[in-house]
Amino acid sequence: MKGPRAAILVVLTLALGAAPFVAEAQAPRRVVRIGYLTLDPRPPDVAMSAPMFRRELLALGYVEGQHYVLEYRFANGVAARLPALAAELVALPVDLIVANSTPAALAAKGASTTVPIVFNVAADPVQRGLVDSFARPGGNVTGLTAGVYDGKRLQALKEAVPGMSRAGYLCNCPSLRSQQDQSGITSAEARNVGVQIQYVHVGDPTGLAHALASTANAGLAGLVVADLSWMATVHFKQIADFTTTHRLPTIGPAKRFAEAGGLLYYGPRSGQNSARMAAIVDKILKGAKPADLPVEQPTLFELVISLKTARAIGLAIPPSLLARADQVIQ
Repeated sequence: MKGPRAAILVVLTLALGAAPFVAEAQAPRRVVRIGYLTLDPRPPDVAMSAPMFRRELLALGYVEGQHYVLEYRFANGVAARLPALAAELVALPVDLIVANSTPAALAAKGASTTVPIVFNVAADPVQRGLVDSFARPGGNVTGLTAGVYDGKRLQALKEAVPGMSRAGYLCNCPSLRSQQDQSGITSAEARNVGVQIQYVHVGDPTGLAHALASTANAGLAGLVVADLSWMATVHFKQIADFTTTHRLPTIGPAKRFAEAGGLLYYGPRSGQNSARMAAIVDKILKGAKPADLPVEQPTLFELVISLKTARAIGLAIPPSLLARADQVIQ
């Protein structure tokens, strides 16, 4: 069969054959399931969890419920619960896990060697065995680290309390050697600031009240709180309430500490890590492998001062420090 009729039949055949592929190309991508594993307590309204992370995903074009759903798992400050929660997420299954602390990241890595994992940790991820190196993580895990800045926090506290000669360091530090290995406040940093450090050991939430009580009559002029892996908002409030009652100037490892009533915060700018974490998740969902995505570190920092707390403990913040503050809580 030749001529115009044959040509028409060939065109129709090709068009009909191509129709399913056109329809498939225009179909919306499937909804991905993202696991969100955190030490934090379960809030009354779960849908309002991780607001900055969700906002950053939206800025990248991901509409919750349309392009992705979040599967939350809250450990309520109990790190021992994390392995079972991570296993639950893997069994669902989820397409990716966001781990919002060092213990959460370790639990997620222990639960799967194939599900992509994006972490946000304070500890050195190489030292903790999460990745092979910052530049080439290897395996199925990558993310970002907030870093440890307790030496600089001690400097800021000294500026707030110029006469301070002895300060406590609330940390998971059963021995001086182990704490230095974890990149906390070293003796050299303390000497440079002109402050004698008293290490106050607290291993888990059950020992927090006792550790705080030990500072009450220790003759300390200030307190630095380490970025403890199990620390959640409820613990920041407990520390802030105690140190305010005992008029002990304190600097914490998260902006949430100052917002909960603590005196000072210095460290990575709030929201920075959420934006970077969302960007890493976006790359992985578009086909990138965690092994090839370098671990990121913060580049922007902020100082937050609570004048409300300063007044409550009878401390006058030096004008020079106030002038450098990125946020002052009245």
